[in-house]
Amino acid sequence: MSFLSKLFGNKPKADFIVHRIDFDVPNNKTLKDGEYLWATIDFESKHPCQVWLHPNSDDVFRGNVSGGYHPSDVYPAGRHTIKRWFYFNNLDVADYPNGLLVNGGKVIAQTEDGYTLHNQVYPTDCTFVPFSPDELKERQNIDKEGLEIEFIKARITDSEYGYELIGLSPNDTVGMETEISVRIHTKCNDGVHFACFPRTDGEMNYGYNPMSKPLDGVLDLQFTMKETGKIKGFLIIAYNRYDYEIEHLVVDFPLTVEDWSDDGVGQEFTFAFDGIYDDEANLNGEFERVEKNSTISADKYMRFYIHLNHQLKHGIHIKLYDVINNKPQHLYYCNVLSQEDCQEYDGNPYFCLDFMEDELEEFYENNQSRQISGFYIVASNMVGEVLAEEVVDYPLTIVS
Repeated sequence: MSFLSKLFGNKPKADFIVHRIDFDVPNNKTLKDGEYLWATIDFESKHPCQVWLHPNSDDVFRGNVSGGYHPSDVYPAGRHTIKRWFYFNNLDVADYPNGLLVNGGKVIAQTEDGYTLHNQVYPTDCTFVPFSPDELKERQNIDKEGLEIEFIKARITDSEYGYELIGLSPNDTVGMETEISVRIHTKCNDGVHFACFPRTDGEMNYGYNPMSKPLDGVLDLQFTMKETGKIKGFLIIAYNRYDYEIEHLVVDFPLTVEDWSDDGVGQEFTFAFDGIYDDEANLNGEFERVEKNSTISADKYMRFYIHLNHQLKHGIHIKLYDVINNKPQHLYYCNVLSQEDCQEYDGNPYFCLDFMEDELEEFYENNQSRQISGFYIVASNMVGEVLAEEVVDYPLTIVS
């Protein structure tokens, strides 16, 4: 990725302080193409924040320079000592016969909502040197043998939890700020990783998930469009162990990106909890209600009913969590209900509660019980605008 857009910023704010920064520069002040320049950063912040380290250089970036920097966690307010890196690769010896000089590292800190707390360059001195033409050619071609890439499908997914929400077909319409997931099947070397980008005619803003590796030959790659327009399809790129592009797949899959942020906002619709029932009918063919303060087995399925009626053009996105210690905890359900779904269910859909989902199995294997104080249900449109939410007081004890 290009670093050009990262080189300018504002003076640091008083509520973020860098107490110390130490760069791990080699004695000869030289790093090879693709090597990491590490730095230890001792900082203090009055706010929870994310912290990055970007390179700074007076050299004008020429040619096709790429590189990367260390993804950041969210750190709570307080004082922390962390290590971060950046690197350059794909340096052309014709453009950088003496290497690319880096004269500093820029520490950037932002709050979770994107407010910049700190943006300042700290001096260091090192040079990233390119490989010889023969060395570069060897590195650029490694991991190519036997590489295969096959496009399988595209869909809209939940960006936070990865649930599949809607399958996509060519010429469909998608919402700006919704996550598009592209699935591929691949045969490749263990060092190969992939990324997926939208194909557009012009300069359209988008974000994409970091490069990732397949599991058992299957990989889902995500990106999010940041403005409206037309997508011609997808560009899937394979990178080798040294982060050089070794193959790509062009997929024709036209999509139209629209602004769905106002869908349902200000409209009246019905949304309310309507009881929990056993998923198995009794001898009379009726579903018995599960009362508050009941003790139930973790392997028993339950039906969680709501009243729902809406006229949203693109459907309502429903999430259902349990509540423990007054906080939403485990996500049980995440899906989209369209106008047609509401009509089919006559305004009274239900969600199936599975208390033995994978992440809870180990908990119950240790013969522990779970005390649930209730449930949290939230309805939003397809780009995440919350339209309604409800906390349901419904104490239950779940046992193995």
